Amino acid sequence: MSQVSGFPLNTSIARRGLFGRALALGAGLFGVKTASAAAPGLPPAPTVLNLGLNVSDLDRSLLFYTKALGFEDAGVVVSDPPNGATVFFGRNGADYLKSYNNVAKLRVHHARMGGVMLLLREFQNPKYIGTTETPPTHQLGMCNLSIRVDSIERVNALMRQYGGQVFEGTWVKKGTKKGNGGVGMIFGADPDGIQIELVEI
Repeated sequence: MSQVSGFPLNTSIARRGLFGRALALGAGLFGVKTASAAAPGLPPAPTVLNLGLNVSDLDRSLLFYTKALGFEDAGVVVSDPPNGATVFFGRNGADYLKSYNNVAKLRVHHARMGGVMLLLREFQNPKYIGTTETPPTHQLGMCNLSIRVDSIERVNALMRQYGGQVFEGTWVKKGTKKGNGGVGMIFGADPDGIQIELVEI
């Protein structure tokens, strides 16, 4: 479904590099036609191009976001990034990758919903670090991805089917609470523990 790229250090920027591909997809997503854009076909700055999520199994995550949550498969992103693979590993990337023969392998794929583009990344060498447990709600960082759905009950079933979790104790059924305007909502998580909020209006 998706492809694998090996990124040796100090490679040159490909004509359709990872970031160039992201920009091109962002331009198509927003459909901007304006002279104020930095280049023809690109949306003007500032513009959010994507939200990146590191996942443990790209194929599983792509199925979850497309089949369970309704994202559109927006294509594979494969190329040589600028400055080699170091860009993916922060300021100490070169030193970090020495223990991995100076080569990083990862799979990258886009999924799109309306004005939101997800960048799903599966690191293969080195492997991902961290846990797939859903973090506490008050932990620093991204707290959840909130999605409006037509039926919480329907999407709950799909989330379970495609490897996600549903936190039944958080379910506020539509029309039962006046304090939130009668909106239905529930929390769950994707296959890697990234918290998802479903909202039914």
